[in-house]
Amino acid sequence: LMTEKTFAALQAGLECRKWEETVMAWKRPSATNERFFVRLDSHKTCLTLWPLDNPKAITVLDLNRVTDLRTKTFDDEGEGVILDEQEQQRFLCLAYWEDIPDMVNVLLLSLVLETTAAVAEECRAGLRSLIKENINNSMRFISPSEQHFRAYAFIRAHADSNDRLATSTVIRLLGKDCADLVTPLLQLNGIETDMAVSQFTYELFSELERQAAPRADLDAEFKKLAGDGATYLDAAQFAKFLTEHQRDPRANEILDPIPTATSVLDIIRRFEIDPALARAGHLSKNAFFAYLMSTENDFHTPAHRAEYQDMTRPLSHYYCASSHNTYLTGDQLKSKSSYEIYRQVLLSGCRCIEIDIWDGANGEPEVTHGKTLCTKIDFRKVMEAVRDYSFITSDYPVLLSFENHTSPPQMRKVAAACIEILGPLLLKEFLDGLTYQTFVAEKRRLPSPRDLRGKVLIKNKRRKEDLDLPSESDDDTESAIVPAPGAGAAAGAGAGA
Repeated sequence: LMTEKTFAALQAGLECRKWEETVMAWKRPSATNERFFVRLDSHKTCLTLWPLDNPKAITVLDLNRVTDLRTKTFDDEGEGVILDEQEQQRFLCLAYWEDIPDMVNVLLLSLVLETTAAVAEECRAGLRSLIKENINNSMRFISPSEQHFRAYAFIRAHADSNDRLATSTVIRLLGKDCADLVTPLLQLNGIETDMAVSQFTYELFSELERQAAPRADLDAEFKKLAGDGATYLDAAQFAKFLTEHQRDPRANEILDPIPTATSVLDIIRRFEIDPALARAGHLSKNAFFAYLMSTENDFHTPAHRAEYQDMTRPLSHYYCASSHNTYLTGDQLKSKSSYEIYRQVLLSGCRCIEIDIWDGANGEPEVTHGKTLCTKIDFRKVMEAVRDYSFITSDYPVLLSFENHTSPPQMRKVAAACIEILGPLLLKEFLDGLTYQTFVAEKRRLPSPRDLRGKVLIKNKRRKEDLDLPSESDDDTESAIVPAPGAGAAAGAGAGA
């Protein structure tokens, strides 16, 4: 986790050189000597950057949009960035999407921090820990209330170098059309053109957001529960809402207990910020809305936010998050093949990726959609992406689904590359020392996902002459868990290639 020392350094800000590019770019990015200032916001949710000679030109990057932090440059998509050895020690690159999750049009923000290599390494480690915990790189559930708070932190991060936040920025980020609704509220709080960032509290943001985007549906529900003109729910009204509206009457009363007077009052005390209302057992409209957005009102089972399934059954008993034609960034006729897409798919948690392998013109195997206009990429670099990114998000096994069209000479190069690049990650032998033939003849079950953690398996068709399988009539039991000839032995990875 990020240490207080690292957090303080990033929050104070660091000078850096900055440039941007996209992984779909074909030209070298234009790195400049212009100096920037970068800092992490106090809530550890955003990075703010601005040119040293123009502090008003602020750019804010929400860390929820960042999928990866890299400490080296990749030259596999564009021409890459050339750095000397000292710059490389202070370099970091953030891969992120712009507006919505996008594994194809990935943007890269590259920074060379103007500090010592030791401080730069601490900053990289601290940022990496924050990125790993974000919503896109983990199975963590994020509640509406957390999303709401991150929206507040994003606006707050637009404060300039003097910690002043322009009202025009607040209005723009809330929505330009709402200026007439939120300006009077800002003026009521004594705010005209700008404010100290400390004035922009979460309570003020919430009130501004309610003015900018009123929820007529929630207002109607509250009115129906509390009655015309009422400004709060009493404990009995709130208990009725929890019992009749939020709880399924078919639910198990032990696992999903019926709300009691004690549990209802406990919720009221935790969400009602007005002490007088809380003591009286009353819940205001704003506190009611806060409850609806919280994890207390989450439809997910709390225990299911962590791993809860039995992961010790045979591998064939599970559904697997899979990707088809993983290397393609578009259609199957003329789109670009990409190394980056493998990185992004694996970071998303996908556990089965497809690699279509063809003979390369230079004697080295290539990955592409054969007999089309799709571009070609080097098989070895795809294996490097698999090695580096398979187990960042999850340690459960990764299956490589080979569609192998190579000739025997290049097929041997495929096998050699898998063994050389993947090394100990590659499962080359059966876990219990069996051969493929005895595995099938004895109708053994496949290993479990837990047994195979941290391993890469290859699914590749075997040559018919290599198979010595029992006849189909002898294989009428447990057929779902015996490897079929077309699928190969998942555990016989090296030989299959």
